Amino acid sequence: MLTRSTEVLGLVLILGVFLMGCRSEQSASNWCGPNELRSEDVVVLSTDFGSSSVDVLRPECSGRWEGLFIGGGDLTIRLGQDRLFVLDRATNGSVTSVGFDGEIEWQAPLDGCGAHDLIELSSEMAVVTCYDDASLRLVRTPLGEVAVGPSLTDFSDGDGIPEMDRGHYADPFLVLSVQRLDRRNGFQPTGPSLLVRTRITIQGLGEVSFGPWETIEVDGLENPVTQLDEYDGVLRVGCAGNWRSDASSAGLATFELEPFSVLRAEVTESSRMWQIAGPWWIGSIAQPESLEIESMILHRGGAEARALWQAVGFSVGGLAEYPDGGVLVALRSATETPAVLRFDAEGVLQERYAWPYLPWELAVVP
Repeated sequence: MLTRSTEVLGLVLILGVFLMGCRSEQSASNWCGPNELRSEDVVVLSTDFGSSSVDVLRPECSGRWEGLFIGGGDLTIRLGQDRLFVLDRATNGSVTSVGFDGEIEWQAPLDGCGAHDLIELSSEMAVVTCYDDASLRLVRTPLGEVAVGPSLTDFSDGDGIPEMDRGHYADPFLVLSVQRLDRRNGFQPTGPSLLVRTRITIQGLGEVSFGPWETIEVDGLENPVTQLDEYDGVLRVGCAGNWRSDASSAGLATFELEPFSVLRAEVTESSRMWQIAGPWWIGSIAQPESLEIESMILHRGGAEARALWQAVGFSVGGLAEYPDGGVLVALRSATETPAVLRFDAEGVLQERYAWPYLPWELAVVP
């Protein structure tokens, strides 16, 4: 049963103070138009892993709307149909709803979850994947009510936690990526990449039912880490492989929802998957058995697609498809000014929007 995230006056007052602490004075620089999110605006999450800021880029005038949300160092953002969600990924983190007018609507705790993704099922319901717990969370989004959802314990390794990562909903199917990492052995993968699917039924008053879970394994690839993104009528997910070994189990998996099956698994040779957005993907290059990234490279297409652009070191955060068929890249290089880069559909750099912080994630308002 869904319950309100705040139940007593004392907690309401505490939460009110916390919300004010997560919100700085908003400001604008070279902004054009009203302070509200509109089509083709780019929501930018910046972080130094100590603190984070959620701001907005308006490409048409290179304008910047700052201070939508200020929080801790491990946040992630998801755009909903009519609101922006900010997830605090800490084990006892939270989910915050920010209206397209920039006003905070509510904040709800996600105790014990360690949220990694939020997937809208409708304008009233969403699912949150948990990294530190075996059960999903259900969120009634107009009010910020949270409930514990179904358990995925059956898909975990020996430590009992499946490490749910990202999700995708295409009515009526919800599909999730599961990493199955061994927490007793440095978070090493314990088997092939796993995808799980269930049929969702949304009933009256926001009630959601889950059908039986079905699974497919991606032989030869381990540790799915990117978003599940649609491209050319199918879904793709990038796998990072075993970070403490070579990149032989890193690559790109392509699958379809109906029938639920893997179409192909492509190894990316020495490159480990970092981010994916439609046809675009970023791979990172590191020496075997090393976590130190030497370079990050932009590609368009399959695993063997040629390099279109690259940057030295751990220099790229997220990617986001742009409406003209191009892509946006969050550049956070130690040797260059932080910026949001816009490439056209051919992979040619068109714009460089200087950014005052270190950009980490990007989301384009549809």
